[in-house]
Amino acid sequence: MSGICGIIYFDGRQVSTELSLMVEQLAHRGPDGIKSYQNESVGLAHLMLHVTHESLYEQQPLISPSGSMLVADARIDNRRELYKILNLYHTKSPLRQADGTIVAEQPLSHAIVKSSSDEPTDAELILAAYEKWGDDMVYHLVGDFAFALWDNNRQSLICGRDHSGVRPFYYYHKPGVLFAFASELKALLALPDVPKRINEAKAAVYLSALTGYRFYQTDTMFQEINSLHFSQVGIFNRSSSELKLCIDLQLERFNHLKTREEFAECFKAYFEEAVACRLRTPFGIGSHLSGGLDSSSVSCVAQQYLEKQSRSLNTFHFRTNRPETDETAYVEAVLRHYPSLNHEYIEAHSDFYGSMSLYHQRVGYPETLPLDFHKFRLLYEKMQTSSNRVLLTGHDGDTVVGHGRAYLRVLLKGKNWEAFYRGVTGAITKNGGTDQQRDSAVLRYCFDELMTQEVLEKFYYLKKIVEVLIRSPSLLLKSLTHWWRKDAVKLRISPGASLLLSEFIAPQRLSAALQQVRKPAYPNENLLILKENLQNSGSLINTNELMATLGSYYSYKVTHPFLDKRLRELCMAIPLEYKFDDGWRRGPLRRAMAGTLPEEVRTRMSKVEFTPYLFNFLKDLTPTWTDHLDANKHLYEHFLAIEILKKNEGFLQNEKLSIMEKVILYRSLMYSYFFVNWVGNYVKQP
Repeated sequence: MSGICGIIYFDGRQVSTELSLMVEQLAHRGPDGIKSYQNESVGLAHLMLHVTHESLYEQQPLISPSGSMLVADARIDNRRELYKILNLYHTKSPLRQADGTIVAEQPLSHAIVKSSSDEPTDAELILAAYEKWGDDMVYHLVGDFAFALWDNNRQSLICGRDHSGVRPFYYYHKPGVLFAFASELKALLALPDVPKRINEAKAAVYLSALTGYRFYQTDTMFQEINSLHFSQVGIFNRSSSELKLCIDLQLERFNHLKTREEFAECFKAYFEEAVACRLRTPFGIGSHLSGGLDSSSVSCVAQQYLEKQSRSLNTFHFRTNRPETDETAYVEAVLRHYPSLNHEYIEAHSDFYGSMSLYHQRVGYPETLPLDFHKFRLLYEKMQTSSNRVLLTGHDGDTVVGHGRAYLRVLLKGKNWEAFYRGVTGAITKNGGTDQQRDSAVLRYCFDELMTQEVLEKFYYLKKIVEVLIRSPSLLLKSLTHWWRKDAVKLRISPGASLLLSEFIAPQRLSAALQQVRKPAYPNENLLILKENLQNSGSLINTNELMATLGSYYSYKVTHPFLDKRLRELCMAIPLEYKFDDGWRRGPLRRAMAGTLPEEVRTRMSKVEFTPYLFNFLKDLTPTWTDHLDANKHLYEHFLAIEILKKNEGFLQNEKLSIMEKVILYRSLMYSYFFVNWVGNYVKQP
């Protein structure tokens, strides 16, 4: 990942050493050069990591004839469309000679000296888009990007962020005094003017270990530092500031698609384009290959594309060495289908505690659980020591494409019993399930619907429950036992929020903070549409930020084809019935990948649950992570109730509870552990 940072004084001060302090914290982002621009009260810096063909001759900060100055961490994907609209087909960069030779202004971290492309750079496209559309430019950009632009004529700083929140953008704004921004929090914390006070409400939300959909919020673990929202433009100057969301889904453009086949064909075209855009590089390309439907689809489409260029994809699979989480059979099926793949198996790093400390030193804040870091640390290190500068993932494919599970609830709520029962039967049959498992699933749906209905409406669902129990009477005791155990566990285990001391955050303030994350950050109906489709949740965007920052330390760009704006919008327009696809679930992807994926992967219905693996891994650590938590009481005694922590730790040893029943407890304690780890490694004191 490239990096950007800058500071603008609105109070007349001149930029001196502040910019260099910020650049020092981001130096890992600039292996191919660091350049800055300073002009009295304005300072912008760009740290270059060459990834695309065009980045080899990209010049940043980029200054336009009109006096605008731009720094960007970007990959623009709708390039062909923009070329025509902006009348910009070739680069104007002086760093590319006529024969493609690159003029290197600083020592490079690679040996590539020529570029086969003479197309505009991403920075040139963004600057041209601003000059045509002004503050509405983000509406017209597709790709992963974060940028800041100083318009000298307007005496304003304009910044923007992509539509899936893949590239981070943090800022500190003191109205009338200064505006500072950076790709990472730590660059802002290096400035003397920026306060370092912990945001108690944000910390409390994190420690509450919330589940379910929560909206992305722009506050951070530090009170005065914020992030740009995805799809957002910010305009800041001496006298005013404005934040505007640039979301225009335009789902009606898919109204011409009617059948399963038409949606699948369109999905295939969009998906292949999403993958191809992320392969635009002269460097090596790596890819996660779990053996699941998402990562396998990305890897196989990428390999087909690269084979046409006589290139090969480098794939990596994390091996758990536990039979219940073993997916190597599916990986081997992909390798047989594409024998020219360069594949490598990796295992978890042996130093868990060292990995967690390294994680917090690098990322610098707890936003989500970084449990995957010790698992994939060796992969990241291999990426750094090889020629790979792009890492493909299947990240969030489940959510974007959708399983269509809500289709069954819609049918049941509408009392369309025959279609509902047929749908459940299809799903269970395709999973190799029995009639009793079908009836058990029907009961779960009916019980859930029963709880949401008014009194008179309950009789319909009670009648259906009785019909199922007459056919499968043994399920009565099983169902009652299941619900009793579930509720009993919830009653006995103290949830994450109860761990928080009132001296740290008052109960009323905690309640307000927990309610806020269930509301959109801005009153925008498109955010509600995204929620309906479970897209762009707070946990997703936080994970994007985490992955982007980690990738920057290992000199590669992490990319997520399923988060392509165009693909996400198409998937929002696909009817639930087609996603459910008679029980196949994720129908458009499965249909689109016919002939691309090996059949045993394309028709795979199972999905590995990694919680037991993680639980057993952590249980076997020496010293145990609970001992590690106990040894650091001095770090959290101002935040957490020690007696409740100990009570919850005791449930880990309760053999009567299954591993899955301990998940609520496990999540709560792990969030506490990682928060304490962050305090110890980053903040140093409460």
